[in-house]
Amino acid sequence: MTGTVAVLSLGLSAKVVARLGARNAALIGMTLIALALASFAHLDAGAPYWPWRFVSYVLLGLGAGNTFLPLLTIAMSEVPRATPGWARPS
Repeated sequence: MTGTVAVLSLGLSAKVVARLGARNAALIGMTLIALALASFAHLDAGAPYWPWRFVSYVLLGLGAGNTFLPLLTIAMSEVPRATPGWARPS
């Protein structure tokens, strides 16, 4: 999961946001997270790591990696430029 999020953080998530928009990218990411959690819910305690848990973790990483940037973009789009923290040092 961490590796998948890291790979998406290298710029792939930004390309998805640029192509689909922040809202659609976030919806896709949250759908992937929901699919991952549903797949975890159907696994029993004795389920093997490969392939079932591995696939669930990859789905979770893809969902998280495609959700973090769009949600941050949406949240920051509502912050006025005059808000402290936006100002450049003089």
